[in-house]
Amino acid sequence: MRALLEQRDEDVINLASFLKGSARGAAYNLLLIDEGLDGSEASQEHLLDALAAGRYRNSSLVWRHVLVALYAIEQGFVRAEQRVGIVCQDRQGLAVQELRMRSSRGVLGPERRDTAKLLECDWGYEVLLRAARTAATGSEGLSSRTAHRAIARSVGRVALELKCEPEILRMQNGDWVVIDLSSYNIANSVADLQSDLDIDDCDLVLVETLTSSPRALPCKRTFLDFPEVDDSPLLAVTGKPARWFVVKLPIRW
Repeated sequence: MRALLEQRDEDVINLASFLKGSARGAAYNLLLIDEGLDGSEASQEHLLDALAAGRYRNSSLVWRHVLVALYAIEQGFVRAEQRVGIVCQDRQGLAVQELRMRSSRGVLGPERRDTAKLLECDWGYEVLLRAARTAATGSEGLSSRTAHRAIARSVGRVALELKCEPEILRMQNGDWVVIDLSSYNIANSVADLQSDLDIDDCDLVLVETLTSSPRALPCKRTFLDFPEVDDSPLLAVTGKPARWFVVKLPIRW
């Protein structure tokens, strides 16, 4: 799947087939695209070709930051003329963008004037995955003797701060071994955020993530349960208190 999305395999028919499981029965089909190389014109054309090949109904591409804003609007979370900072966690780090909420004929929508600011840092999914894989393989690193650990289900789960139980793995020689990463804290393996997010003038900030625990992000509480986040490490970056919220998009896998 990753080879198809990254165009290392350019077969749009295969990509269209992969997407069918998530799009079955949908009246509208949206594909999220990120800033940078993952959202380049070539990538967009590749995805649009796949959507056309699969004959998906009412299909289109949408910037991840814009979808976060639309979701916040749907939840009644933002108002007209507010300046909303949106921080999206992606595979390389954080992508930061400021959107203005505009109202026209009673319809509220986000205004996107500039591209997002890309910050390569340890909060990227790829860095978290490497840290989790290192924890699984131990000091020996990746080798033929530790390959079964590197591809364990536990690696992906701890990278996203999902609940992780001891896992039984089968080795190449047929023996069985137990891997236990339940006590591993991924946040201890990444460096603190150093870059300026440049969103201190926003009325509120939305942080979008696929992680299940705020410990894997520079935010402390969840979007719905504890909306006011006043002890986030990111507040030290902005230099002034702000309203921080963690957004969990209802994405179908």
